[in-house]
Order: sequence, then C-alpha cells, then structure tokens
Amino acid sequence: GLDYAIKKYNPKCVFIQDDDVIPVPNNGKSLDEALGESCEKLDEDFPVMVYPTANQRYLPEDVLKEVREDIKSFHESFEPKKKENSLDDLLRRNFLDYIQHIEHIVATGNARKAAGEGIYVNGSASLWRTEDLKRVLEKHSGKHAGDDYEMTFLVRKDGKGILYSEDLVLYPELINDLKKFIKQRIYWQYGGYRVCLENPRSCFNNPIHTSYFLIGFLLCIALLPIPYLRAALTLLYSSIITLQYITSRRSLRGKAFGRFKSTAKLFGGLYVALPFYAGSLLVDSYILSNILQIAGALAGYSYIIYLLYRNNVNNENLRLKPRDILIYSLYIPLYTLIFTPLGAAKYVKEKIRGAQRTYKISH
Repeated sequence: GLDYAIKKYNPKCVFIQDDDVIPVPNNGKSLDEALGESCEKLDEDFPVMVYPTANQRYLPEDVLKEVREDIKSFHESFEPKKKENSLDDLLRRNFLDYIQHIEHIVATGNARKAAGEGIYVNGSASLWRTEDLKRVLEKHSGKHAGDDYEMTFLVRKDGKGILYSEDLVLYPELINDLKKFIKQRIYWQYGGYRVCLENPRSCFNNPIHTSYFLIGFLLCIALLPIPYLRAALTLLYSSIITLQYITSRRSLRGKAFGRFKSTAKLFGGLYVALPFYAGSLLVDSYILSNILQIAGALAGYSYIIYLLYRNNVNNENLRLKPRDILIYSLYIPLYTLIFTPLGAAKYVKEKIRGAQRTYKISH
C-alpha cells in the first residue's frame, strides 16, 4: 500500500494511523492543516513526528456532540437496527478505560515533555518523511510484535530524533475487556524483549527503552528481602543508564551532560533514592536498612509524581488532574510487576520452542 501511494503521489510525508482512530482537530485547525504544518517541520534530523493519543471514550464534549450526530445520521440512513454499535455503547466507561486513558496521556505527553522530545514512534499515529520511512522499512524485520520499538531503534540508530506534537490529539478505541487487556500487555512486553534482545546494540543506544524494560526487573528485585542485593542492583542500574547516555548518539545536542540531564529528569526518582539505598549498605541494623530502602523508594516515587504533575502538557485535552497522577502512580508499579515477568516468560517460552509467534507484515 505504501509503495503504491509513493509511486502514484510521491508525497513528501506519509501519515500512518490505526484505522480505529478518530482524529480531533485542535485550535481550530483541520486534520489537513495540522499535518501540512507538521510536515514542514520534519527534516533529516527529525524524520518522524508522533501525536499524543487518548481514549476514544474520553472525547471532548464538543467533539462528542458532533460524533453523536454523525452516528445518529449513519444509523438512520444505513443500519438503523444495529443498535449495539451506538455511540452510547461504545463510550461506556469503566476503570479499565480510565486507567488506559491516563496511561496513554502520561506516556505520550507528560513523559515526553520531561525527556525533551518524542520517546518512541507511536503506532497509533505518526507522520514520516517518506524517504526515511522507506529506509526504515527496508531494514525492518517485518515482525509485528514490538514493531513500534523496532522502528524507533532504526530511527535512533541513524542518530536522528523524533519530534512530538501537541497540536493534534487522536483517540483510538482502546480495549474494554480485562482478558484482552492482559493478553495485549503481555504481548507488548514480549515484543519489547524480542526487539531489545535481538538488537542489543541498538537497544543500548536507546536508553529510554532499555530503562523501561530494566526498571521492571528492578521493581521485582526491590521486593526481595535482601537489602544488600537491592542496593547493589539499584546502583548498577543507575550506572548503566548514565553510561548509556554518555555513549549514546540519541540526543542531537551532542553533549554528554545534556544526555545525562534528560535521563536524570525522566528517571530522576532512581537518583533521589540512591542516597537512601547507599545508606542502607552502611548500617548494621537489618531493620534500619529496610527502613532506609523503603524511605528511598517513597522519596523517589514522590519525585516522579511531582515531575508528571509539573510537566503537564499545554493541550487542555491532555491535562491530568492530581487525582489522575496519584492513581497512575499506584497503577504503574503493579502493571510493571505483573506484565514485565509475564512478557519475559513468554519470550523465553517462544525461544525454547524454537520459533517466535510473530506475524510478517504484509502489504
């Protein structure tokens, strides 16, 4: 499909989005206008721009009103009996919807603002320079599991950056079933491990992604009743992150301090916790050692909550309330502790079986 579009139209940019996404214009701009302006910002240093996504069941009221009218007209003119697809049914909310809504906003908006640029190529919506996309696809494995991570690695491998835009918010229809949610998240983690372990060098040169997967194991280890091991691995983890940013070509700023500063901002909670963990190694009391480690974890996590709140994005459709951040801060450790080991186990299982259950991307 991409080959056909390029041969026929020869576009400068190609916009990729899931087919269940409702684009919502902001600041009075149409989709064409937003994409046209964004296309002009893309150059060789920034070959791709990503847009934030939120839950379709949390559409702004003014947009919701328009969509309701469209759905009503559609049903009256075409399928009046198909009531199960009415907007009211589609927009039924539950806690699963709510937490995914917050999760997508934090991942695409707040964390990006803390890091200073786009963290990864978002599969829901991305705008590419055509020539760069063609180059990435030529090197891509074609495997579906973790394809977003792989495309990000290939962009970073060339020393290029990823732009992020708040001008346009897109609302995919997120999973509304617990079993499907669990299956999807295990698959995401599995795909991430597949990409990281099959491309270790690219993974190492993309610190944020490595950090994302390593932090899951760090949280698991933090629960072990062995203070010395917890403290030692925490120090080792932070050293790996620092080394990555010193050696990585990811940042276009070209200065080691700038790269380290971005890491410290995004994963600053670890650095806040380090003095507590180091102190736990120096005390003789087992009880005091555990108290110091727990205090360090709480201090580090409090910093992360503060960072997310302080770095709230400018777009009002993506803003988080203090309640949202608090709930997210309780949710993410549980998510990481559950899905990180399950994703890793799935990867190991597929490796033992001798073949990974991934699917080749077809045209």
